[in-house]
Amino acid sequence: MSVQLISGAERDPHRPACKTNRCMKIKSYLKEHYCGESPHGNGPDDGCEIVSPKAAQAAVEVIAQWNCDWNEQKSDVVCRQDGEPPASTRLIIAREMRRLGLPTAQDAQIKSTVLRSTSAGWSVAAGTYHRLRGETATSCEVIVIVHADVHVNVLRQQRCHEENADVSEGTRWWPLGIADVDGDGNPDIILEGGEYENHWLEVVSVRGASVRTVFSGLGYYL
Repeated sequence: MSVQLISGAERDPHRPACKTNRCMKIKSYLKEHYCGESPHGNGPDDGCEIVSPKAAQAAVEVIAQWNCDWNEQKSDVVCRQDGEPPASTRLIIAREMRRLGLPTAQDAQIKSTVLRSTSAGWSVAAGTYHRLRGETATSCEVIVIVHADVHVNVLRQQRCHEENADVSEGTRWWPLGIADVDGDGNPDIILEGGEYENHWLEVVSVRGASVRTVFSGLGYYL
């Protein structure tokens, strides 16, 4: 890891201290490309509103995307599915979601985001399921890397569970992009992590079969 934890009252599991040159380089890149207003919400002081890049990312193909945005007219969040994942990727997502407890009958209700690195040949694919029933919601999700040889790495996952519709439980993640964030010539995955009223950025390094999180930080909490 390129990040180091600090101790005591200042410890933040999602924002460990960033002191190495590599970590500072990653942080600078994220602030330039994935940060809006800074600081945002109630902090931290070097945090920011998380935004997606406005311009198309080089060497990245957006195959499918599940978008949710606030609609002022409806005073509610409105979601839409743009594009569909390839059949092979859809099967991988559905398989992993069933391992998390989603019944096979709900496969068609899985919403997907798939981004492909055209330079590296692998894709990051996210599947999410969210169903409202009155004041209760059922949710689960998975994010995987699908390599060119169809080898799969599970990056993040949350088992299917019921929760209060207004207060989400556990941690969720959203793929924001693929970019060479540390300048070493290899593409990395940028994720947004989220818990109730707390959002931050994560970077996952992909070097062949080696996959590891190399940064966690920035973002905001309310």
